Amino acid sequence: MASTKAQDSAVRHFLYPLNPGAEYVFIGADGEEVPTSYAEFRKSLDYAEAAEWGLATGHRKVRARDLMWAYFAKPEGAIRAVGRVREDPHWNSNWGRWAIWIDWDRTLTERLAKDPIRYEEYGQRVQAAVNEANARTLVVLGRWLDANQSTRSRTSDTAVTFVAREVEARLGQREFRSNLMKAYDNRCAITGCEVETVLQAAHIRGVRDGGDHGVANGLLLRADIHNLFDRGLIWIDADLKTRVAPELKGSEYAQYDGRKLLRPTVVRDRPSKSSLRRHRLIHGR
Repeated sequence: MASTKAQDSAVRHFLYPLNPGAEYVFIGADGEEVPTSYAEFRKSLDYAEAAEWGLATGHRKVRARDLMWAYFAKPEGAIRAVGRVREDPHWNSNWGRWAIWIDWDRTLTERLAKDPIRYEEYGQRVQAAVNEANARTLVVLGRWLDANQSTRSRTSDTAVTFVAREVEARLGQREFRSNLMKAYDNRCAITGCEVETVLQAAHIRGVRDGGDHGVANGLLLRADIHNLFDRGLIWIDADLKTRVAPELKGSEYAQYDGRKLLRPTVVRDRPSKSSLRRHRLIHGR
């Protein structure tokens, strides 16, 4: 029998059902509502950015690095996309529900567009989001990956193998958050929020842009603040004060404009001023 540690580290596979008969589903980094047809899903895909998806169920099971397979209900009746869960589920206060960030894999999703996995091949009933793949489904997914995945990509996962773009850069995300939680005493650096489930590790300089998982390259931020920071609608000025974009002045976020950033006690853990300056320049602030 596999050890508990080995079981806990195994990558799991989940089916995320989309009902073309329903009117909307949350998709995309902005949480915009998009019709759930496959055609609209394809139009909304942005492989360069992670997409935030709501969870009706499964937030206690899903973990960072798990695989999420998008299943389109009948009359489509097929799996048409696959991506990697970037980090553990978080609470999205704007939606009032749990959510995950998914990095959709360009190569495999494009192959699924040409060679979808039909419901008849595995037969697992998919109801509320999300459903963990059963044994039969795992066999089918494994065979499909064997036929569509490079040998080099079959080295890191248990049961079924898969490597998303830049996944290696994300392997330190969990430790990164843990270190930021300690450095910031479990408080959002901008709001002071202490609700652990909504606190996220934000990179000042993204890993894909040459940043690392060092504490000085991060800020512990509430989920909604993290989203606004990444989009340049909130930034930190040269005096380490929070600044809020003009388009947010009439919102609840206006209260944070001019608020002094909370900083770690340990000097080496304090946010890099050069990285904060780069963040401002990138977003034209």
